[in-house]
Amino acid sequence: MAALRRGRMPHFAVVTMEPRPYMLNLLGGGSGEVDCVYHLDLPALTAAIEETCVGNPRRRATLETFKRLVAQRRLRDWDELVEYAGTL
Repeated sequence: MAALRRGRMPHFAVVTMEPRPYMLNLLGGGSGEVDCVYHLDLPALTAAIEETCVGNPRRRATLETFKRLVAQRRLRDWDELVEYAGTL
């Protein structure tokens, strides 16, 4: 649908509780279809991923993918969406 639009694009976002970084990457990894993914409990997800992946060489790619999504602001906290909606 996004490819067929002309003019200024609206902000497309997804709200989720998905815990797997791989699936979050599929949703908001830069395909252009979705601007970002809002996670309902990003601090808890961050703590769980760090606890699970830090020190585990087999899960290094998972941790790097998650950190990249957060650094590029493709994965954001739900509270940011609530604050933004409050300004409208």
